[in-house]
Parts: sequence; C-alpha cells; structure tokens
Amino acid sequence: MRHRNLFSPSYQTRISIVHQQLYGSTVNHSKTTYTVRKSPI
Repeated sequence: MRHRNLFSPSYQTRISIVHQQLYGSTVNHSKTTYTVRKSPI
C-alpha cells in the first residue's frame, strides 16, 4: 500500500514548503511590480 505515503507527514511538509515558495515568489513579484509602478517612467 505505497499510496498511503501520500498522506505521510513528510509529504505534507513538502507540499507546504512548495506552497510557501509559490507564495513567496508571488509576494516578491507583487513588490517588484509595485516598485516599478511607483517609480517614474
């Protein structure tokens, strides 16, 4: 029953880490966009 490994704590931690990385990259992108938008053209 290897499919039970999907619900192991390590798998959950891996998913949460990926979500944190995606969220962090999104925040960094929004900050960069805000900085570019804020600076004069």
